Amino acid sequence: MVPATNLAELVGCAADERLVAEQMADLPVGVGRPAAVLLSGTRERVLGVGAALARAALIAGIALIVVGGVGGVWSGRLVGVAAAALGLALIATHAEWFAVAGAIAGAVEIRCDRGVTARREWLATVEPYAR
Repeated sequence: MVPATNLAELVGCAADERLVAEQMADLPVGVGRPAAVLLSGTRERVLGVGAALARAALIAGIALIVVGGVGGVWSGRLVGVAAAALGLALIATHAEWFAVAGAIAGAVEIRCDRGVTARREWLATVEPYAR
């Protein structure tokens, strides 16, 4: 292996899977294999639900403002004004669904990182050996 003179050039590079598989066969028998990292689609699903709830809150808020505003003007009742106020509250807080979904997705991602932690522990057991 030729030493790299500028390690910054290697940032973002991916190893050729064939070479990685060949080198895994050269590992000593006592080392074993690293734990597989399973990728979960849960983060994307949670963020999708958060986006859907944000859209629903925005649409419901607009509808409540329209219905409450028209109803409040025509009938002069407090119910129409309350509906419009609820609509304004929904519109003002619709973006918070993204924050809630992001927090939940972050917790799920931390739980899923256990596989990466297991790989790091496995890597710590591998001792350098001369070729």
